[in-house]
Amino acid sequence: MNYSDWVLVGTTLFLGFVALFVPFISEWIKRKLLAPRIHVSYSHSPPASHLTYWGSHINPSLREPVYFLD
Repeated sequence: MNYSDWVLVGTTLFLGFVALFVPFISEWIKRKLLAPRIHVSYSHSPPASHLTYWGSHINPSLREPVYFLD
C-alpha cells in the first residue's frame, strides 16, 4: 500500500468515527450545558400548604396528618 492509500484509510476511519460520535456529543452538550437549572424550594407551612387530616368514615379514630398543596 502506498502512503496515499494509508492517508485515505486513516481519513475514512476518522470521518466514520466523527459521523458516529458527534451526534452523541452534541446531545450531551445540549443536556448538560444548555439545559435550564430548576431550583424548587418548599416548606410545610402556609401559604405553600396546609395541614389537615385524612381518615376513614368507618373508623374516625384512624386519622393521619397530611399536607395539601395550594
